[in-house]
Amino acid sequence: MIPNRLVSLSDPDARPIRKGKPRTPTQFGYTLLLAEDERGFIADHQLQRGNPPDAPQLLPSVQRVMALTGDKGADVCFDPVGGELADAALSALGWGGRMLLVGFVGGVQQIPANRLLVKNRAALGCSLRYYRNQAPDKLRRSVEGLMGWYREGRLKPLVSHRLPLERTVEAIKLLTDRKAHGKVVVVPAGA
Repeated sequence: MIPNRLVSLSDPDARPIRKGKPRTPTQFGYTLLLAEDERGFIADHQLQRGNPPDAPQLLPSVQRVMALTGDKGADVCFDPVGGELADAALSALGWGGRMLLVGFVGGVQQIPANRLLVKNRAALGCSLRYYRNQAPDKLRRSVEGLMGWYREGRLKPLVSHRLPLERTVEAIKLLTDRKAHGKVVVVPAGA
């Protein structure tokens, strides 16, 4: 099976399949590979327990980017993860493509200079926290744009846990124990 869509069941908003029963919380920690036919219907699937290595799953994604761009590759890749994912992101870039490095939770990106040089690519570090002092107008316009996309439903943040304020310690423990798959939201009473 060659998947052409990777869906994480860690994202409660993805909902292609929701594991669990009524009054039983959804069980996270599964990855679902979906193969779709030409009409977009699910033709095959493979459920994987836990968090399998990313690299073997990324080749179909690179192939899909190439197919969608007529083998030219992407103009821009947004990489918030790094690690072994950075190599696939770089492989999906076309000539003159730009890779935006915004995080490295999967490990610091190791980008060989020859892979940038050969296809005139660029890797750019992007950290919003410095925009407050260096370019506040750009930051304001960016935030306004992102909030607009959110209101339109074009952005859907991954929230794996919503906990009441009195369970804040548990929320922090989910983060420090690396059990969160996305954002952990602490909700005050009455909100």
